[in-house]
Amino acid sequence: MVSTVEQLRKLLAPLDADESARNFRRVSVDAAPSDPAASFDLAVPLHALIAAGGIAARPPSFPRRKASVPSSSVRGLASELDPVELPADVLLSVLVSTCRVSLAYGFLLGPWTREAARSRLGRVLKLLGPEARWWSNVAFDDPGEWRSLRRPRCYSWRPVTGHTFDHVLIGAGAGAQVTVLAFADD
Repeated sequence: MVSTVEQLRKLLAPLDADESARNFRRVSVDAAPSDPAASFDLAVPLHALIAAGGIAARPPSFPRRKASVPSSSVRGLASELDPVELPADVLLSVLVSTCRVSLAYGFLLGPWTREAARSRLGRVLKLLGPEARWWSNVAFDDPGEWRSLRRPRCYSWRPVTGHTFDHVLIGAGAGAQVTVLAFADD
């Protein structure tokens, strides 16, 4: 029997294989920590994505206040993530947008059409299960504004990379954890 982690890796492999988007997005699928909400372990894959891609080493494109300089430790990254409680349709729209739309200029990234992305990412949500827990560095103050596969014009997030924009979505359920990191500069 194929594990949930293996199924998710196969399903999401095209996102990391898309060379045109490697400068804008990274995805990781790992075994979930036993209790991701109780520890900083949920940020370990995020830390690995940032470190492996040289994303953290990139200096910010503009001077940042000391308080907003991204953390380089697993514990520091975990402290930038808050639990996300969104209706399933809104969560799916957020995932599709994070995987398909450039944070800086709004152009579309490959490899999937919107319909294919909704289908595949909908399967990701199903595989993680209805009890999956989600975290992000983005504040979803008005979830209704995120329904449209486009981001709202105004929202806030806490930086986790040295890029101008970054979004992290981490979902854990059914023994698996999916980490999606999108980043861009203007």
